[in-house]
Amino acid sequence: MHNSISDIDAATVDRALAIIGNFKKDWTGRQVDNDGLLHIANETGQNTPLLWCFNDTYPFERLAKALGKDQPLIGLRSAHLTRRTQFRSSHLDFAIADRYSQLVTQHFPNTPMFVGGNCQGANIASRIRENFGIQGTPVPGGFHMESCDLHPFAGPQVMLFGEDSYEYNPYLRGENPFDVWRSIFREPSVKFLPGGHGDYFSDDNIRVLTDVVLQTVQGHTLQEKVSDSQTLVAEFAERESAKQSAGKLAFNCEVRTAHAPNATAPDRLALYAFWHCLERLDAQSELVKLAPSQRATPFELILKAPAPGKWSLTLYPVIEGYGPTSVAEARQRALVIHIAQGS
Repeated sequence: MHNSISDIDAATVDRALAIIGNFKKDWTGRQVDNDGLLHIANETGQNTPLLWCFNDTYPFERLAKALGKDQPLIGLRSAHLTRRTQFRSSHLDFAIADRYSQLVTQHFPNTPMFVGGNCQGANIASRIRENFGIQGTPVPGGFHMESCDLHPFAGPQVMLFGEDSYEYNPYLRGENPFDVWRSIFREPSVKFLPGGHGDYFSDDNIRVLTDVVLQTVQGHTLQEKVSDSQTLVAEFAERESAKQSAGKLAFNCEVRTAHAPNATAPDRLALYAFWHCLERLDAQSELVKLAPSQRATPFELILKAPAPGKWSLTLYPVIEGYGPTSVAEARQRALVIHIAQGS
C-alpha cells in the first residue's frame, strides 16, 4: 500500500486485529479470509458492492438484511474496544485501515465498490477509500456517518448525521462545513437520519439509512480519473521545522503542477491540511483558500496548531467542485511534527 504507516509496531496492529477477529466470530454472512476480518453478505447480488466498517456486531446483520439480496455488503469492524483508551490512536486506526485495504484487494481484486463507515469505523473507511484511490481500485462513492475526520475524495461523498446527535452533528452546533466539503469532495451531499448517535441501525430507523444507500448505489456513474496534467503538489521549503507561536504554525510552502512545473495553478485552489495524531485517537483539519499570488510563488502558510503531541500533517491541494488532485503525491510529502506544551 502506498505510503502505509510503517513505523508503528507491527505486533500492536496484529494484536488489535486478533481481537477484532475474535469479536467477529458470530458475524453472519460468509467469512472471506482465514482470520475472520472480512465478511460478505448478499454475495450474489447484482448491485455494486458496499464496503462498510462498523463499530459493533449487530449493525452488519441488520444492514445486510435491510438492504436486500441484490446489494452485496462487505463488513469490517473498527478497533473500538480493542485497546484501553489511552493506547488507542489515529495512527493505529490508519495502520489497521492499510491492512484492511490489502486484504480487500487480495480477495476482491479490481472490484469497484462504495466505501462507508460509522463512528470510529468511518475514520478507517475514509483511509481505505483513499488507499483504493491511490492503487487504482474504482470507488464510485463514499458514505461517512457521524464523523468529520476526513480524507479528501475526488468523487461523490454522502455525509450522514443524526437529527438528534448533538455531539456529532455539526449543524446542531451552529456550524456549516459544507463550504469545506465542496472543496475536498467532487460531489458532497448531506443526509439526516432519525434519532441520536448509535440509533441508525435500529429496527425503527434503519429503513431511512438503507433508502439513502440504495438510491446512491443504484444511481451512480463512475467518475472520470484525474489527468496527470492536473496533479498539483504542495512542497514544504523546510521539511524539518516550522515556526510556532500563539497557537499557530507557519510553514514556507509552494504549490506547483507536478508534471509541468511552469504551469499556472487553477482558480478555486485551496490547501486542505489534515492532521492525525500518532499518540492518541485525535485528528483535525483546516481548509486554507489561496490567493492568486500564492498559486504562483512560495508563500508562508499559517495553520492552527493541534494539541501537544506527535502528529502527521498531510497537505492536499484541492479545487472547489473537483476535490483533491493527487492523494498519492500529498501523502508522500507528509510531515511528522512534534507539538510541545505551551506552543
